[in-house]
Amino acid sequence: MGNSDEGFPYYGIVLLLLSCVVGTGISYSGWYCRSLVSATTYTLVGVMNKFLTIIGNVLVWDQHASPTGLAFLFLCILGGAMYRQAPMREQPVAYSPLPTTAASK
Repeated sequence: MGNSDEGFPYYGIVLLLLSCVVGTGISYSGWYCRSLVSATTYTLVGVMNKFLTIIGNVLVWDQHASPTGLAFLFLCILGGAMYRQAPMREQPVAYSPLPTTAASK
């Protein structure tokens, strides 16, 4: 492949620009997702997505988490699967002041 004037190969520049576009897309999709769900749900989704990374690590490399670490990971995944958003509070009821009586003499 040819080189650009700066000494970088063209395919390297193309990959860099493609990486920037993909990264920007991931960022915008993250903000869009955050606008649709609560902060807790968004955080939970992010933590649950790390599970795929750990599975890939276990399948590809020979140095990975210990069995104890994987057991705790499974516990976290189980907790995430059982998570349910708390019900929304009802609108507060407008209270009227209690009637007062004049003090006896």
